[in-house]
Amino acid sequence: MMKVHHRMPALLLTDKEVQEWLDSENVPLEKAVKNIRATEEIQMHPVSDIVNNSRNKSPDCTKPIDLTKPKSTPSSNLMMKWLSKGKKEQSNEPPSKRIKTEPQ
Repeated sequence: MMKVHHRMPALLLTDKEVQEWLDSENVPLEKAVKNIRATEEIQMHPVSDIVNNSRNKSPDCTKPIDLTKPKSTPSSNLMMKWLSKGKKEQSNEPPSKRIKTEPQ
């Protein structure tokens, strides 16, 4: 977990553990710390940037995403369409051998 954040999360599973963790006046630190689970119990994976908006509560917030796939947006789709047109018009001849024709 250190790779993501410099603080260690407190993994508490029961209501009793949460109460003991928060009740620092009545519960000794040693007892509260014993309730913490190891970070090996945490699974990490990249998620969509929709998690950056606190109004989003959908399951998509925790759904794993593939970082190797380019993000598809209307502007990226338009750019890819424009770039693909240029590839079709390119010649295999070197620039010095190409004949430039002027429209008449």
